[in-house]
Order: sequence, then structure tokens, then C-alpha cells
Amino acid sequence: MMYEKVINRENGTQYKIRVNAYLDSFRHDTMEYRIDLYYKHKGKRMWHRVECDNYEYIKLPSMEEKRKFEYNNYLSYVTEEEIYNSKLELWELLKP
Repeated sequence: MMYEKVINRENGTQYKIRVNAYLDSFRHDTMEYRIDLYYKHKGKRMWHRVECDNYEYIKLPSMEEKRKFEYNNYLSYVTEEEIYNSKLELWELLKP
């Protein structure tokens, strides 16, 4: 399941946090989250994905380290609390 939350900044820039929840994946019996971050400048219609420094990202040896690097890059645009609240809102939608 996917959930998107749009966050507005004072300068007019918008950030969209997209949270994907993967339930009962083949690796674990728990829920896993995948976070993607997009931005849109004031007065524009097109969303752009926030990308990492490709050279540094490619040099990392494992996927876990790559995910941490990507997450730390996202924290330069949105706060950890905003990401956490997006996950909670998705969790509220999943509750029976």
C-alpha cells in the first residue's frame, strides 16, 4: 500500500513524502517501509525525485548502507518527524 503526504515550506517549495508498505515480504514476516521523496518549486507543476550523489551511492557495498545513505540525504530536505508522521498516517490507514 502507498501513502503520499505533501509538506509546504515558507518559500513555496513543496515536498512529497511517498511511503510504501510491504506486508509479509519474502524475507521477513513483518512490515517493511520504502520511502521516496519528491519536490516541486513554487509555481511549477512537475514533481522531481530527490536524488543522491550517484558516485558516493554506487561505492557503498551493501543495500542496507545505500538505504541509510539515501535516508540521510532525505533528512537534508525534510525532518525525521515528518517522515515518521507519514509512516504513522499510513499505519492508521492499514488498521482494521
